[in-house]
Amino acid sequence: MLIYFTEQMPFASRAGISAMMQLGPEPEEAARIAGARWFHRFRTIVLPVQKSAVATGMLMSFISGIKSLSLVVVLAVPGLDVLTTLSIRLLDVGYTQAGNGVVLVVSAVAFLGTYTVQKLMKTDLARGLGA
Repeated sequence: MLIYFTEQMPFASRAGISAMMQLGPEPEEAARIAGARWFHRFRTIVLPVQKSAVATGMLMSFISGIKSLSLVVVLAVPGLDVLTTLSIRLLDVGYTQAGNGVVLVVSAVAFLGTYTVQKLMKTDLARGLGA
């Protein structure tokens, strides 16, 4: 998990920063003048406006991390396989059906993760970032 987090953090942070730059400071300043604390301002102003950008940043990092292989192969140790390296090992041994099954599990995890984030954040990535 640490490998995936470290690898995908720059992409997710850039997506979040660019989305936050599009929101001007006026709504948050107005709430601050009205006496709202930071967490209340974030929860009621920033997060509802930026929820699709946050969901997109999380999902793109999640999907890239779930299918990533290069960094995991370099840092993998024997006996500690993630699904992507397990599928490669199964294919090397000649168990093509088992390797394909593991790839199917990877795609199911990516789909379920995407579906869950879309339902929790109430966004629709099919419509784009402004959904």
